[in-house]
Amino acid sequence: MERRDLSPYQLWLICIATGVTYFACGVFTLALTKGTGGIAFIWPASGVAVAAMSLIRRPFRYPLALCIGIASCAANLIEGTSLLGSVGFTVANVVECLIASHYILRGTAGLPAFDSRLGLIAVGKGTLIAGLTSATIATSTVVGSAELVPFFAAWFSTVVLGILIVTPLLVELFVPFVFPAKRRTGSRSVAYAVVIVLAAMAGFAAFAQTAFPLLFLALATVILASFAAGVGGAVRAVFIIAIMGSVMTSHQLGPINSIGADIQGRVIYLQFFLLTLLACGLPTAALLSESRRSAALLAEQNRLLAMAERTAKVGHWQLEIGAEEVFWSQEVFRIHGLEVTDAMVPLENAITAYHEDDRPIVEKAIEQSLATRDPYFFHARLVLPDGTMRRVECHGIVEVQDDEPVAMFGTIVDVTEKAEAIDQLEAARRSAERQAEHALKLAETDQLTGIANRRKLIARLDEQVGEARAMKAPLSFVMFDVDNFKSINDTYGHPEGDAVLVRIAQIAASCLRKGDLVGRLGGEEFGVILPGTDLEIASNVAERIRSQIAAKAGRGRPTGPISVSLGVAELKEGGTAETLLGAADLALYEAKASGKNCYRLAA
Repeated sequence: MERRDLSPYQLWLICIATGVTYFACGVFTLALTKGTGGIAFIWPASGVAVAAMSLIRRPFRYPLALCIGIASCAANLIEGTSLLGSVGFTVANVVECLIASHYILRGTAGLPAFDSRLGLIAVGKGTLIAGLTSATIATSTVVGSAELVPFFAAWFSTVVLGILIVTPLLVELFVPFVFPAKRRTGSRSVAYAVVIVLAAMAGFAAFAQTAFPLLFLALATVILASFAAGVGGAVRAVFIIAIMGSVMTSHQLGPINSIGADIQGRVIYLQFFLLTLLACGLPTAALLSESRRSAALLAEQNRLLAMAERTAKVGHWQLEIGAEEVFWSQEVFRIHGLEVTDAMVPLENAITAYHEDDRPIVEKAIEQSLATRDPYFFHARLVLPDGTMRRVECHGIVEVQDDEPVAMFGTIVDVTEKAEAIDQLEAARRSAERQAEHALKLAETDQLTGIANRRKLIARLDEQVGEARAMKAPLSFVMFDVDNFKSINDTYGHPEGDAVLVRIAQIAASCLRKGDLVGRLGGEEFGVILPGTDLEIASNVAERIRSQIAAKAGRGRPTGPISVSLGVAELKEGGTAETLLGAADLALYEAKASGKNCYRLAA
């Protein structure tokens, strides 16, 4: 795609404008941290820098980095950071935007791509590497602090959120300026407006009160935005929710303020919540965008095929009954691969031009049409003089005078390209179906453990509740989570924690019957749907899961023995999926309170 040719003067203006914007965002964000224990909810300046770095021409990326560095250093100095600290933080900020933009632009011909699977993987990889590198540099600047790990985690999460939320918004906003061919459609603008309104409503409902736990509305809105407006819609939804959540949480409003943690803990919780929204929304939106592009490509192939059929060359011929020669139009000669002449063609030659295996079809169609006076139609293969073959469609009618056949008239159409196109279209259809199946599987599978994710588990539970109520059959649900999981992560690292979750998922799945379903509800929490199972049998299943995990999950691992606590609940008359989940959750809480490594039945 052709890039707009900007003058050096314009490019320098962009660099300076980016620096000023970075400075303003930095000062504003640092000022807000004074009420949140020194931790920013997100660092939008990172998104501004990465977006500008991803759109500007390569020779001007280093002047842009200089402007960003000056802005970062000035913002930190103004907010009271020491000179050494300001320089260290500035180096971290500049390095992060260089790394992130490098990965975002890799293999994209200069145009950032957030709406494809490969593009999103590149963005995620670049953002993680940039965040880790930046956090490492920044943390080394504050050597001696007693809170290095919280500082590292806070820096990393704010940078990642800033890039993932702000960069796509700014890139989409300014891409038409850099690449004139990329213009936003009116329908997409309307979709974005609807997404913003819905996100604002969901954010207000979730964070403006604590009476009802409505954080799930934010996730639902992000998923809906992904379906309605792609990656741009998902990012806008998260952006609005992030603003509302940050403002209300900092003013002691919303459910996050009731979790019992200090302000830093609440900030980190909100950051994790926003990262979860991004992790759910962006891959879904990218997969949907790819699916829609595949569908558009398939539709374009169909359109071209229709045009090819309309413009296909058709030849005609005529045979006088009793004559031994047939008239061919010029196109019939071309279809047969012969030189065009005005001469009549021997009837025998017209028949023998077909493949020997198809001649009986041709002869039978003509004889039957002469006998019944009905039109005929057949497919056959023509053998050209050079030995190649063409596939043709033939239509014909019998001309009748005084109830006697006097001639036959027909058309012959070269459908070789059409047949090949249909074959390719069928192959494309099969490929599209496979891709759709793969996308659906990804959308319903937990990427870490390979079992059902929360979305699939809740959807299946809704189905099973409906069936159980209709059939008056029992239905039970087991909820369990890993005991002391945070200490595992803190002591052995997140990779070991992930390995524990994978192992527990495998063990739990091995304890179930065909028709049962285990899924990951989130974090270290799992759920098991047990159709046709009452509370007594469900408790046996829960005990089997508990004992198997206790015996096997920690075997050969540095963590040592692993245990889980379980809550077991049975669907009551008139109950719903929500009440069943709530009952199991309460029973799980009782199991935790009873010393863990046990199960408890819902009251």
